[in-house]
Amino acid sequence: MIAFASGQPVPRFAPRPRKRDSQQEEQRLRATGPEVTGYLDFALRAPGIQRHRFLRELWALSRQVTAPVFTRALARALRYRIVELRTLHRIAWFCLSLGEERPLEVDVDESFRQRPAYQEGCLTDEPDLSLYDQVLPEDDLDDPEDPLF
Repeated sequence: MIAFASGQPVPRFAPRPRKRDSQQEEQRLRATGPEVTGYLDFALRAPGIQRHRFLRELWALSRQVTAPVFTRALARALRYRIVELRTLHRIAWFCLSLGEERPLEVDVDESFRQRPAYQEGCLTDEPDLSLYDQVLPEDDLDDPEDPLF
């Protein structure tokens, strides 16, 4: 049990122990490249950084954007000495919006439209909607005793 100074109130809640630390996320981030490693060395030395939360959110950001955009964003953040996560997100989306990333060009064989499986599935039968015509008979629509009338 933790000993407290006399006269001090006992904290209402004790911190919960973490089952795992952020060591795996840090290793994966450092394996991304030297730019990311340099940024991590800078950011983790900054005062006031919650190490585990910062690493987990940085790892989540790396999964949301492509690797070149992520490394470019961290290089820019290192240049301007930025460690705030919201600002890192904005820098990443700015780098993404520059349009330097080309979308993947995929060669599609247009002969797929000639395949029997495609031609069989492109047209379907008309649905039978007659069931909905029998839901409300015509007489019930004009009933003045009906509360919905």
